[in-house]
Amino acid sequence: MIPRVGTVPRTATETRLYAHTPPHGERYMEVIDQARSRLTRGDAAGAQALLDKALQGYQAAGDRAGGAAVLHEMAVQARTRGDLAAAEPALRQAIQLRLSLGDHAGWVASVFELGLLERARGQSALATDIFARALYSARQLNDYPHIAACLHYLALIHGEAGDLDTAETLLNEALEVRGTIDDRTGQSATLHQLGRLREGQHDLFAALDYYKRSLTFAEQAGDEAGQLANLTQLGAVHQARNRPAEAERCYRAALDLARRTGRPELIAANLRHFGEAAYNRGDYAAAFDALWQAHTLQPGDTPLKWMHPIYLSAGPDVFLAQARRLGVDPALLDQVARYEPPGDSTGRPTLAQLVALRLRVGPQQFAVLAQQSQIPADIVAKVESAAQSLV
Repeated sequence: MIPRVGTVPRTATETRLYAHTPPHGERYMEVIDQARSRLTRGDAAGAQALLDKALQGYQAAGDRAGGAAVLHEMAVQARTRGDLAAAEPALRQAIQLRLSLGDHAGWVASVFELGLLERARGQSALATDIFARALYSARQLNDYPHIAACLHYLALIHGEAGDLDTAETLLNEALEVRGTIDDRTGQSATLHQLGRLREGQHDLFAALDYYKRSLTFAEQAGDEAGQLANLTQLGAVHQARNRPAEAERCYRAALDLARRTGRPELIAANLRHFGEAAYNRGDYAAAFDALWQAHTLQPGDTPLKWMHPIYLSAGPDVFLAQARRLGVDPALLDQVARYEPPGDSTGRPTLAQLVALRLRVGPQQFAVLAQQSQIPADIVAKVESAAQSLV
């Protein structure tokens, strides 16, 4: 299932690593699993207390390997919850302990985590150097999971810097490595990033193919977080290709997954996606319903920003009937008809905004709206010409 806030799932790499860590590798993993279980239940203080107690016990017994394992986990959990200042000292202690023990596999894992920490800080150049060091050592050890992970994150950094060719090369290399060890979750993540790369280059057909392949691997691995990410991006690509019905199907599936997490921010985000797709398809009642649910779950900017377009497109009668059915505050409804959306410096809608409206509502309804809003005939003609060229 999708990890909830604070959850740090156990990986196959960790299981193998601690199985070969003398003298009590599996026992270390049991302590870490207990701490992660508390995090999953939202008991961050309990998880930290358990790790603190375990660390004290290992230090008192002179068990440096156990101490390194717990320090590494402390750093991972601190980074995951955004406490980067607490993560660094624990992680550097873990790196030094593992180096002194000759625990090369553990050292690679902790140095890789240090790369993630520096990337989270925005230190891309430093993170690149750290990932490169971890990659070199992982290759010496034939540590394929970390080889692939380092390649993947190096690709992300190159992509963020605009070096898309290098990013694509590294992602394909990571994908090949992950294929050799049948890491389906990893394959899904790398294919997803290849899709994002192609989407950014406006190669929507290639992006669709990558997202579909990524979704398949995520489904096979039972990776609901991966499924959610791919369904959302598939919806966005279908939307960009003017395929609102296909986009809505993807967003509906993503919304079903999000609801299973119980996380309001995920549910609200996917309700917004679904509402936008329904609006583009002309189902204004469904759009209003979804967007109002999202606003109720996670209030943000004024709902007038999305209510006003629905009011214009659906017409006052349909809009007011839906709003009253949902119990929207009448005082808010009174503001909708008078709402003036942001436009250019004169306060008027831009040509691009008018073209987008024309594409959504069609020529006849746009003509009615233009007349009601007293839009000049020459502007209407420009809008119609632009809209025709895009159809």
